[in-house]
Amino acid sequence: MLPSETPRVFLFCGEGAHSEETDIALLKSCGSWSAVEDALQQLGLGQLEPFLQQNLGRHNAPTSPVVSVVLNILNADLWRQWGEVPSLVLGHSVGEIAAAYAAGIFTVAEALGCAHGLGLAMQKLPGAMLHVELQRKSLECLEEGFHVAAVNYVMSKGATEEEDLLSVTLCTRGSTDAYLAKGPGATLLKPQHAWHHPACELPMSFHLPLGGRASVPFISAVTGTRLEELPPEHWQRWLRCPVDLASALQRAREMLGELVVLEMGPHPVLYQAVKASFDLAGYACSMRRGEKQGPLLSRQRSSLPGFRAHLSSQLHCLLDSEGICFKTSFADQGMASQKLVPLAHKLAKLFPSLAPHDLYRFDSVQKLIDFWDEESSSSASRGEKPPASALDILACGVRLPAGVESPGSFWALLEQDDQDSAFSCRDGLSAAFLQPQFDHKASLAAAEESGVEGAEAAAMDPQHALALKLARDMFQDAGEETLKAVQRVRDRVGVYIGAWQGVASSGKPSAYHAIGASLSALAARVANAYDLQGPAVTVNTACSSALVAVNEALKDAKAGRIDFAIVGGVNLFGDEQLFHHLRRASMLSPSGRCHTFSAEAVGYVRAEGGVLFLLAREALELPSHGRILGSAVTQNSRRKPLSSVDPIAQEHAIHLACSDAGIKPSELTVVELHGTGTPLGDPVEVSALARTLRERAEACWMTAAKMHVGHLESAAGAVGLLKAMLMCEQGKVPEFRIDGKGLNPQVMAAMEGSCLCRPGQPGVLMEDAMLGVSSFGFAGSNAHVVMTAPKGFPAAKYKNPFTATLSKRLQIPLTELSTTLSPRGSASETLCLTSLPKQKDGEGDQDVEDVSVSRVSFVSSAVLSIVGGESDVDADADLHELGVDSLGLAELLGLLEDKFGPGCITVERIVDEPTCRAIARNLEGFEAAPSVQAKHPQAPVVPAVMPLKPVVEIPSRPTAALLAETPLGGRPNDHSDPHCDTWIRTTHVGSLPRPADGILDLNQVIAQQGCLDIINDGEWGRENYIADVINRISGLSGGDGAAKDACCAKHAMPVAADMRDVPLYAQRFSGGNGLITLNPKREAVSGLACVAHPKYSPADIPNLKSFLTAVKAAGKNVSDCFYSVPSPGTMALFCRDLVFHDHRTYVMALADALSQEYQQIAEQGLLLQVDCPDLGMGRHTKWSDLSEAEFLDVARCNVEALNRALLQVPVEQVRVHVCWGNYAGPHHQDISAEHVWPLLGEVKAKYLLLEGANPRHRRDVQCFEMAVQKGYFKSHQVIVPGLIDTTTARVEDPRLIAEDLLRYVRAAGHPGRVVASTDCGFASTARSTAITADLAWMKLRSLAEGAQLATRHFLQQSAPVPCRSVCLAGTPFRAVIFSEEPALDCALRLRAALDGDQPQHKTLIFSSAEAACDELRWMVDVPLAFVLLGEGSKQLAQAVQTQLHDAPVSRRPVTMHCFSITEDVMSMAEEVRREAMAQTSFDRRSLVIPRSNVPAAVDVVVIGAGLLGMLTAHRCTSAGFSVAVLEQRPVVGGIWSMYANGTSQVNSSEGGYCIKDLLGEEDGKAGDNRDHSTAAEVLKDLAKLGDRLKEHIFTSVKVMKVLGEGGNYTVLFDDELVRSAGIVQCRGVVLCINDRVGLPRPLCVPGQESFMGVVADGTSDSLAGINWRGKRVVIAGMGAFAVENVRTALEHGAAQVIVVARRHGTICPKAIDYLNFVKPWDEKYKHDTQTNVKQFLRWKQLYEASGCRLPECWPKQVKHDGHTISVSDIWFVAHHMKKLSTMTGLIQHIEKEGVMLCSGDFVPCDVVVGCIGFERSNFLCESLTGRCEVKTTNYLDQHMMYLADAEIDEGAFNSFFGSSVLEYGKFFTNVFVEGLLRPDILGERLWGCDTVAVPISQRKWNQYIASAMKLIETDDRIALHAQQQVDARTKHFWRTLPPTSFLSVNRKEWEELHQRLNGGVPVPQVRYPDSPEALAERLYKAGSIALSPTCTAGLQVHPTTAALALLQLGFVGLEVRGLCLVKSCAWIRR
Repeated sequence: MLPSETPRVFLFCGEGAHSEETDIALLKSCGSWSAVEDALQQLGLGQLEPFLQQNLGRHNAPTSPVVSVVLNILNADLWRQWGEVPSLVLGHSVGEIAAAYAAGIFTVAEALGCAHGLGLAMQKLPGAMLHVELQRKSLECLEEGFHVAAVNYVMSKGATEEEDLLSVTLCTRGSTDAYLAKGPGATLLKPQHAWHHPACELPMSFHLPLGGRASVPFISAVTGTRLEELPPEHWQRWLRCPVDLASALQRAREMLGELVVLEMGPHPVLYQAVKASFDLAGYACSMRRGEKQGPLLSRQRSSLPGFRAHLSSQLHCLLDSEGICFKTSFADQGMASQKLVPLAHKLAKLFPSLAPHDLYRFDSVQKLIDFWDEESSSSASRGEKPPASALDILACGVRLPAGVESPGSFWALLEQDDQDSAFSCRDGLSAAFLQPQFDHKASLAAAEESGVEGAEAAAMDPQHALALKLARDMFQDAGEETLKAVQRVRDRVGVYIGAWQGVASSGKPSAYHAIGASLSALAARVANAYDLQGPAVTVNTACSSALVAVNEALKDAKAGRIDFAIVGGVNLFGDEQLFHHLRRASMLSPSGRCHTFSAEAVGYVRAEGGVLFLLAREALELPSHGRILGSAVTQNSRRKPLSSVDPIAQEHAIHLACSDAGIKPSELTVVELHGTGTPLGDPVEVSALARTLRERAEACWMTAAKMHVGHLESAAGAVGLLKAMLMCEQGKVPEFRIDGKGLNPQVMAAMEGSCLCRPGQPGVLMEDAMLGVSSFGFAGSNAHVVMTAPKGFPAAKYKNPFTATLSKRLQIPLTELSTTLSPRGSASETLCLTSLPKQKDGEGDQDVEDVSVSRVSFVSSAVLSIVGGESDVDADADLHELGVDSLGLAELLGLLEDKFGPGCITVERIVDEPTCRAIARNLEGFEAAPSVQAKHPQAPVVPAVMPLKPVVEIPSRPTAALLAETPLGGRPNDHSDPHCDTWIRTTHVGSLPRPADGILDLNQVIAQQGCLDIINDGEWGRENYIADVINRISGLSGGDGAAKDACCAKHAMPVAADMRDVPLYAQRFSGGNGLITLNPKREAVSGLACVAHPKYSPADIPNLKSFLTAVKAAGKNVSDCFYSVPSPGTMALFCRDLVFHDHRTYVMALADALSQEYQQIAEQGLLLQVDCPDLGMGRHTKWSDLSEAEFLDVARCNVEALNRALLQVPVEQVRVHVCWGNYAGPHHQDISAEHVWPLLGEVKAKYLLLEGANPRHRRDVQCFEMAVQKGYFKSHQVIVPGLIDTTTARVEDPRLIAEDLLRYVRAAGHPGRVVASTDCGFASTARSTAITADLAWMKLRSLAEGAQLATRHFLQQSAPVPCRSVCLAGTPFRAVIFSEEPALDCALRLRAALDGDQPQHKTLIFSSAEAACDELRWMVDVPLAFVLLGEGSKQLAQAVQTQLHDAPVSRRPVTMHCFSITEDVMSMAEEVRREAMAQTSFDRRSLVIPRSNVPAAVDVVVIGAGLLGMLTAHRCTSAGFSVAVLEQRPVVGGIWSMYANGTSQVNSSEGGYCIKDLLGEEDGKAGDNRDHSTAAEVLKDLAKLGDRLKEHIFTSVKVMKVLGEGGNYTVLFDDELVRSAGIVQCRGVVLCINDRVGLPRPLCVPGQESFMGVVADGTSDSLAGINWRGKRVVIAGMGAFAVENVRTALEHGAAQVIVVARRHGTICPKAIDYLNFVKPWDEKYKHDTQTNVKQFLRWKQLYEASGCRLPECWPKQVKHDGHTISVSDIWFVAHHMKKLSTMTGLIQHIEKEGVMLCSGDFVPCDVVVGCIGFERSNFLCESLTGRCEVKTTNYLDQHMMYLADAEIDEGAFNSFFGSSVLEYGKFFTNVFVEGLLRPDILGERLWGCDTVAVPISQRKWNQYIASAMKLIETDDRIALHAQQQVDARTKHFWRTLPPTSFLSVNRKEWEELHQRLNGGVPVPQVRYPDSPEALAERLYKAGSIALSPTCTAGLQVHPTTAALALLQLGFVGLEVRGLCLVKSCAWIRR
């Protein structure tokens, strides 16, 4: 303890205080933690932390006392570790053990051993303890069984000692219930034992330690006396006797008097005892239940007297050896981060939770001592401070015109009514200037006074310096006591300063310029100078800025956030431009005077100066000059122009301010008006004031300071407030005159009838007078402040310096206020690299006598200047050995080029021979004069163009085919395609590395860009991206004509300002051949200049023509290519203006010249890319000396010029690229994209290209997200972010690219609005390359891969399975070659080429139309590709197509390909294959629907955008209801888009799965799907439907919950696109989430990893690309997907397929399925039973004839429960051909060459396919709605329907639904709409009592079939819907595939299936025993043939008849061609 310190008492609490909430984290930092842990382990109690975690809160012996002692010891040692030394120790009960340790009696081990021993003794004495309040006399007559365990303290004194009220602890071995019931004041304590009970006995075997002598005074609570050592029987007595803590506390008080108590223990349970017993100088507890110990102790420590001194002493001991100065910052002591880490670790012992980063905040040891604990405690205590009701004005700093530098001198000016002194005229400008002038010298002086010096001071806006000056004056005015008050609460001092127009500094550009020129840093500058840590805000609302600043301060004060505030405003004049602008706007007074209130008012006079006030919370009771009571800010209404005054808004501001002040407007006595002296502004303001004060009876004065000092604009409000303050202080209103023609008549009119005094009259103010101050910004921001005189502590009045002697102000050094401010003037050593001076002009032309010697000497001198030293350099020494590194080589190269010219030598040449002599030798032949490289690079090589082959498409190829042929990530070439923008494409910015061989072959560069979608010429034919166009603009240097002759001398190109800040790094850039200067010592020079008015000279663009030729040769679409040009602003950036000397005029002239260039490029169909580095890089190069606002004015002008140049270019062809410079520099001075986006919002362009990959601009995606929200990114635009950094060698990870792309997609709203690109070009000029070509192409490939990943990831968002491929693979086609006799040989060779890899459909060759028609008429299962060899074949093919079109069957589109017989057959085959497969493919990206925001309310919410969801939306919207379809995935299409394979087919006939009626294509033939449509065909229709419903579909929206009931619902959702939650209100909800098909069950079998073949699931195109040819295939499962995979494998050439399943599923031939839809229905929509039976028998015969195994459930059931019925013909044919077989069982495991079944059978195979079904997802409906039952009508509640597939149970097929989910959906969506339209009529039948409810999990088809029939029977309109549905479907069948056609088509298909499975060899046909005639006669006699009533000459076959005949004939392959039925009922050959 330090001398004269208040003594410390360590007080230890006893048992029962710890709990589970006790925080032990900080205790681990205690130095004795390990010693305690060792002692604990010696007792066998394990490690310390687990022991505590297990036993905290458990108060059972023997562990609980050990826990208490452990906590007490660690807490005591923690305090001692911090320098707290006890003067005395004592403990309560168990606490006495730890007290003995703290006294030095016990060691840690002895203390814990003692605690454990006593715990073991108490283990045998269970009981309880109570706390009670008893008089002393009651202690002798306790209830039986209760004993005194402790007398804690005297709670209150009685009349006698016996009557003292005591805090007492009782113990008992019995129950406490009775005592607690009788004594409500008793409290049951936590210990589970009767501590200090008389029956306690210490066993004889226990030998508890007694320890040694005490080194610290120790008072025992057992004896109540001080003990030097423990007596032998101490612990026995301690165990059995009561604790007398009261006596022990009394003894401590007697020994020490006033003291500080530190309580050790887990909770401050002894605080009341301490408080009652001691005269406390201080108290601190160590822990508190439920609180973190670290923050708690920080608060406790901070309030402890003398603690910081103790801590400082400890720190000196800890750090003396380190040599660390306590008061100097760590940085100033040279301690970098690597030193701070170990220091923080060391200091953490004294500062809980200290981390290395904290040492940047508390940057010296002294700050840690002073403020570490203060932060926690202050934040807690200050949070309790009441909010301020007012702010006192304590002091002010003033600088105003007329030499005003104090409040007193301002008052003198006002009293004298001096309206002249402030105003003068300088340089033709009339204004109120500061006197003396605040010039550069004054600015530097003011800055240096505040510690800002050198380059930083020079770079500052002088207004920063003025604010610092005013702040300094203000603090001097405040006085020392006020300063100390401010210092104590630095973090509660706010700075709020108004400023509006920047003023350029006079310093050179530097690293300090960006922040020095920024007004946003002005308030922060003041805060930084004085170490003020509250809010620091620069306010810019123009002329109301200062009062708005007051308003902000007052708000923070009233919210309790600050105690002090610095408020005010500053205003200095910049250049003359603003004067001119204001004069043009007629705002300025021509007379140079401010004529407020006067009839001569014609404008205001600008003024300089500023005022800052120091304000304080009124509760602080500091001397005050006035009180600010309230304030308010309003904004003008929507008036035009923006600067229009608004009296209503002014009135509103005064009302609100008065309300904030707690007064009525009528209480205002004086109002200081804004009073600018304008003819309209003054009357409007007076009228608004008059109306506001209409209830006031007494007079109200109006004043205006502007007539005396002018309009200080952003500081004007502060001047008004200063005047109001002085009027309060002086108690009067000064008189003033209205000069000239007297009072403005309009002002008089506005005053009429009001309380307002005539302006200029003097007045006397009462002490409680209320004054208002107004200030209005010219953009409509109105501020008003209410103030009054000080309340109780008035400061001395400001004196008039002209009438009294000024009292000397306090001169307080700034360092006393700010402990952090250190002098900035100390010089730091910098490394200076000496370079040789440049030669004078012409010096290099002089002859050198001895070239070799001179060159060697020069090179040696240059090397010496780099390595340093005085001795000469050895000319033959290796440069590396001399110490020349890569940086030195770059500098050396620069020096050599300075001397001998660019290109004189290369770095490679120097490195090859790194000696001075060799370098000199290699320089031979170069003259000293610099040479100029030729402007134009080598002309590019133009490839020869072959004539394109004619291609005829009949009909035109559909969109999906184009989608399919495009490589992944690409786009189709058909711009008419509505989905052409539905995925993420790729491009780059422009320049690509030139080839090393110098051969600029455009063929090569186009081929190399094959991985990208949108390409260019690589700018290979141009020097740089601006050079080429200059040749066509006269007036620019480098152009033709006079301009060339007038070319100016070369000039330096703009210097990148960021490179000035890194001079060492800049030396790496050696050349001067760029468009900007990167090394300030090696300036890039150029002759680019404007020497005459620029005009375009029309001419062909040579590089453009060659590029277009190459594009055509490559077969690339021109619209997928771009050509780059510079913007007008870019031209102005690099071409020096020697003509206009006005940027706007110059850039507009350039725009006019460039417009024709732009138009010429766009007319070629190319995308026009306009490069605009002027909007980004221009800021820190040419325009670096401007303020940000000034640069943005330049940029806006450039945008205007760009739009002017683009006037004739369609917006969809324009790309605009903004970059910040394609160089590897720090880029820390880049202007933020946040400022650029408002400009881009005005650019005429579709594509916006911005940087986004490099570290400086990676976060610009946030700026883009903001731009979208603010509307800068327009709906027609596409964002093209840079995702490849073109300046670094690291190749970007495609996964990272994909992540970034998806973020852009989410912001843009659609992947079609995002194109992936590079930051910039890879080689910005022909002579500079940022990175090498190999890296560039690697990066571009990575970009393409990233875009592909992003596309896939986007499509698979929220999908349960990955998107393995964006495109579904195309299904087979049939090639048909039409050839004349001479071309037969070519046809045969072409057939061989086409059939090589296609086992499905063999190519056919025809030379006659008749033969072709006969063969092709019924081949409709796949598309036909007509191949025309020779001219004559074209007519033949067209004739065939015409005849086929007339056949009574719908067929897929046909494509035609015309070839010459001289062409290569392999090329022909490839083209045919590509085009035909494109027909049958599908690109999932067309399922992405553009979307907008989810509406707040609609009629119906549909959940799910699958087939049924979109069907529902179509039905509801068609009925006039508003709909929102919410789909959690980013695509529509439901399970078809997730699980379908490219080879999948609809498991139902076309009529049962057709949505042509929804698309309006029902009557068209070309678009019809064929029977059993492919997945691609279905998905194409779904994409079309989605597109038509796109206004109602909202993808990436996940529904979380559906709330409500009875037709009033709230749907809660999570919108993944905008990353936010939302709700939508509706009256109806339809849940279209699939029930039966949930997550696919994966095939998980042991041994898969060892299998030699392929194992995959049979869904989601997992098997796309597999070669099935000759493979042995095992398929697990027998559902629809299994059967589809069987078909796929067999059709693609599999040798054998074995299906393994638990049981045999039911497989249906197509004919049976077909008959289900075309058989006649009865009135109840049922099929004839007899027909059904016959059909079933024929079906059974087919099973038996083909060799298939019958389902085990037959004949009782058609199918197994839980199974569906799959439709397949190949199932039966393949069984018959022995290609397919089935086995029952399960796959037990997979071995190397096959699978082992559970039966023990081994099946060898090459491919294993898992198709074991799907999990049901009915739980989703239950989860979303909270309902577990559904009506059999599908309703969950009123207008809430669950429209989902369910279990297809027995009998489901005998309905008009068939097994079609679509047909079911078509019916029930009509029912839903009817329910919406007629709820009162249908309600009970749909969702009410008239229908049955079943558990959702038990839904079955038969249930809703039954309900459907009931609805049909009971409601005519629903019955009509059903009838129309069936009629439309039947009509569709008869039109697209009538039964006669089906018979022929199906027979043909069966023949082909046999042949295909037979290796392409026809199979001999088995004839039926009966002849056709006999068969037909037999069928007729049996009644199976029903004649159609519409008979003509030849009877048509009824559908039923045809179908039954098909069953008899088609299945056995009877050779009958073209059968029809005639009157004789005989079959004949046609």
